[in-house]
Amino acid sequence: MGCAFAQPVVVTDADGETTTPMPSFYELIANDEGTTLKTIVSITTGITSIVDMMQQFLSYWETKYKHVWNQDKDAYIRRYEKAKKPLTAFEADINKYKDVQEKIQAEETCTNMRFLRVDCGSLKQTLFAQCDAWVNKLTTLLNNLAASELRAIQDYFVSNTAALRKLPDNLDELADSVKLLQQLMDEMPQTEQRFQPVENQYLTLEKFEVSIKDEEQLLRQSLQADWEAFKACLQATEQDLERAKENFRDHLGKMVVSFVKQVADQREEFLQKAPYSGEKLSTPQALQMLKASHKQLADNREKEQELKKGMDIFNMEEPACKEMAATARDLELLDGVWGIVVEWEAAYDGRKDGQFKDLDVDSMEQSAGVYYKRIMKMGREGIKSWPIYGSIKRTIDNFRASMPLIADLRNHAMRERHWESLMEQVGERFDPHGEDFTLAKVTDLHLENYKDFIGELSSNASKELAIEASIKAIDDAWKELSLEMVPFKEGSDFYKLKTAEDIFAALVDNIVTLSTMKASRFYNVFATDINYWEKALSHVSETIEMILQVQRNWMYLENIFVGSDDIRKQLPQETGMFDDVNEMFKERMKIMKDN
Repeated sequence: MGCAFAQPVVVTDADGETTTPMPSFYELIANDEGTTLKTIVSITTGITSIVDMMQQFLSYWETKYKHVWNQDKDAYIRRYEKAKKPLTAFEADINKYKDVQEKIQAEETCTNMRFLRVDCGSLKQTLFAQCDAWVNKLTTLLNNLAASELRAIQDYFVSNTAALRKLPDNLDELADSVKLLQQLMDEMPQTEQRFQPVENQYLTLEKFEVSIKDEEQLLRQSLQADWEAFKACLQATEQDLERAKENFRDHLGKMVVSFVKQVADQREEFLQKAPYSGEKLSTPQALQMLKASHKQLADNREKEQELKKGMDIFNMEEPACKEMAATARDLELLDGVWGIVVEWEAAYDGRKDGQFKDLDVDSMEQSAGVYYKRIMKMGREGIKSWPIYGSIKRTIDNFRASMPLIADLRNHAMRERHWESLMEQVGERFDPHGEDFTLAKVTDLHLENYKDFIGELSSNASKELAIEASIKAIDDAWKELSLEMVPFKEGSDFYKLKTAEDIFAALVDNIVTLSTMKASRFYNVFATDINYWEKALSHVSETIEMILQVQRNWMYLENIFVGSDDIRKQLPQETGMFDDVNEMFKERMKIMKDN
């Protein structure tokens, strides 16, 4: 902080004479450095301390009035409207901001803080305006709600009065008018209870000196008169409707009698023409008839409902219409039976053209079982006398009965001789392995008429297959059997048959098996193979026994003639004979070893 030099001032006394000039401020303090420093420190301290005082002053205003300016008014009012606050809440909130305005007015406009003077006039005006904005938002919302409810009541009067004044031209309109009148009369207490809340809202607006539009004031003032006029309209409409009822009652009675007769006639026609039987009808024709009957039933029910509205007006007893209920029940059951027929035909059509060898018999049998359970369950509903029920049941029963026939025909044991026998029995040629041999072909050939013959043929084929498998097993076994040849002595170049126990065991088993086959009634089918193997095994048995016998004799003689020179010299003739046999035997045994 600095101080400028002051200019000298000429001072004159009363007489106009010049006197000694007064010293400047600088001259006064320049020579007192200590006092100057103290003054500077005092000024600095005062400025620093007033900052804290000012901060406290601002905090006071912010803490006390921040809620006035810190909220989004439009968003708050939207939430306020959505919450459907009661009138008391409106009054409390409006009064709250009025009270805040009074508190703001009571605040001091100017405040002194040491050397600083704070003017709060603009702040108070701004806060006061914010409170006015809050009050305006709340009163505007309240006014809108009151006006909306007032117009809704007036619209209620106008729209319903117009509806009541329209005289009914038919039963439907009469029923609607009676229903509307009763509804409006039931609503009268609730309607009247809507008036006072609206009036209270307007009284609150007047309390806070809110200007109300002239249009709203007129609606408000005429509300009670409009209500009395509306009640008078209700009474007049009630009398008009009573007169209209008398005019419609006789006409309605005739319509009911005509409707009951029409339903009875339609029932008789339904019993005669409905697809209870499928003998002269294709499935599409039956379904078309059911569709037409359903439409007729729907039309009757719609007509019944129309008449019921009128009968409710006059408290008339409703006719039983048992015929319509019976038709509805029959239609439901016919839908079920013909539905099974449609599904069955679709399933059969999907299988009939497939190759017979590819048929899944288990799946077909399972599917037929499901259809059988369904049709039997429907039979418990009292429809066993219907021809269509008996027809589809017989079809399913026949198909289920044909399952063993199909299984027999698909027996893998069936050979050409069996098929030839079947074709001879049927009297017609066919290729059981061809692409045209399908389920439909089996049906066309009427093979179900030969099911006993086919069953026996299939059973015989299975038994013959067992014999065939046994013969093949014998053949396969002998292809694997071999003679075990070993050197006669270690280091020798000729061989002997070591053992034939496995071969003899196989011979015994196979011979017994063949003997059993010969005792079977199917022996003639395999006679050639059985006889062949009997002879072959007998020959093998004799040959091996002969080899073993010769081998024993040779081994005995070999020990005599080969091991001793003296014997060879003593028996030269026998030795020569042995040598010939010996060479031949060794050669044969080597051949056996090589093979």
